[in-house]
Amino acid sequence: MFERLGTLEETVANYANFLVAERLNELDVDVRLHPEEYADYNEAAEAAKRAEEALWQSPGCDQELLTAMLEALNVRSALESELAYRLGFMDGGKLHHCFTNHELPAKIPLRKEEEA
Repeated sequence: MFERLGTLEETVANYANFLVAERLNELDVDVRLHPEEYADYNEAAEAAKRAEEALWQSPGCDQELLTAMLEALNVRSALESELAYRLGFMDGGKLHHCFTNHELPAKIPLRKEEEA
C-alpha cells in the first residue's frame, strides 16, 4: 500500500523548491505581523532604508546606477535566503531519513582532545 507514496528522499526532491518558497513567504508574513519578535531584522531593514535614502539625496547621485546596484543587492539577498533555507531543509530531511532508517550510530563517539 505505502509503496505508491514513494520515499522521503523522493518527496524532498520533488517538493523542496515549492516548500522553500512557501516557508519564506510564511516567514515574511510573520515578520510583518509580529515585528517586535524580529527586532534585529527590522533594525537592519531600517538601516538599509536610511542608507538608500541618503544615497538618493546625495549630490551627484547617478540614479540609474543606484537603481541597478539596489536591484542587484536585493536579488543577491533573496537568493542567499533561499539557498540557506534550502540547505537547512535538505540537511533536516537527510537527518530525519537517517533517524527513521536507523542509519545513525546509537552513540556518537566524542573526539579526544590532543594532549599538549
